[in-house]
Amino acid sequence: MQAASHQTSTGNYHAISAKVKHWAARGLSFLGRVHVAKQVLAASLWYHASFQRPSEQLLKQLSRQLRRFVASAQQASHSDDALALAQGNSGNGVPNDAD
Repeated sequence: MQAASHQTSTGNYHAISAKVKHWAARGLSFLGRVHVAKQVLAASLWYHASFQRPSEQLLKQLSRQLRRFVASAQQASHSDDALALAQGNSGNGVPNDAD
């Protein structure tokens, strides 16, 4: 039973790793990577963790992979993201209506 549980966790890890590689190939800005990490990748991790608790080692590997994904954004685009946020833009071309 425990071997099957470990195998399922490892399969989930590979599925999330494949999503990270897929999104890393998209050339997203820093803000885009933060958004994808939060809305897609972390959500996928939480979904799988809701019915199968991953091991501590697996969680550390996934956390490291998500941090590297976000940190690997090109430095030049950070200023564009900061400008978009300062102007009240969510970074996806849609203005924020928080005022």
